[in-house]
Amino acid sequence: MLRRLRDKGCEVPILILTALGEVKDKVKCLNLGADDYLTKPFDLRVRGACEGLDAARQRTAGTGAQMAWDSTTSQMVLVTDAEVGTGAETWTWDGIRWERQTQGDLSVSVFGDVLAYDPDSHSLLLVSPISADSEKSLTLTWNGARWRLLATDAPPIEGMALDPLARVLIGCGNATYSEETNVQSSCWEWTGSAWTEIQQAVPPPDSRQVVIEVEVSDVDHDRILMFGWLISAIPGQPQPLHIWWLDDGSWTQLA
Repeated sequence: MLRRLRDKGCEVPILILTALGEVKDKVKCLNLGADDYLTKPFDLRVRGACEGLDAARQRTAGTGAQMAWDSTTSQMVLVTDAEVGTGAETWTWDGIRWERQTQGDLSVSVFGDVLAYDPDSHSLLLVSPISADSEKSLTLTWNGARWRLLATDAPPIEGMALDPLARVLIGCGNATYSEETNVQSSCWEWTGSAWTEIQQAVPPPDSRQVVIEVEVSDVDHDRILMFGWLISAIPGQPQPLHIWWLDDGSWTQLA
């Protein structure tokens, strides 16, 4: 029956629920076109966790996504581009399954966004570009159920992390590299209601742009690390990943 359905073009998802648990039975049904195979007896909690993970994975494949730990709610929060349209969805992980928070839908894409926990407000902070070519971005906060807009004139931040010593969020962007100055980057500090510039990058003539991949808090050494690539790669050679750390307002290369 399964083969006949698939041969006729039926694309309805098919779950095989059976007491036959041998590998050969599973392989046969999956090769014939089954979407999933579940043996009896089974625990609905396990099945629910798999469904939630599959749903989240389907929406994040090939799209922008950010994930961070919310210390206030003790949950992982995933913000990902929606499956259809230009908006974004918010999912939370409670230790058992992923659950979509429908009130957490956003009307902006999260491609290029940064997400981090703000200990001062006890909430997650999301900085989202207004558009791909915009010099401004949106700053939103997560209260455990929905996003609230805090600022509409945020700077073009490419990486954001908590400064373990100052206990404030630092966001950086527009990074450049040269042999004389190592890395220069415009950086801002989150005050709770606005971004304040703390470092202005003045790139030298021979500088090359740096793609900031991510910023992270190195709590063991009380510092912020920045990972990124130099845009002007050597043709035909692999592009190395560089690591810098923020030391008294200056970025020093580690690797």
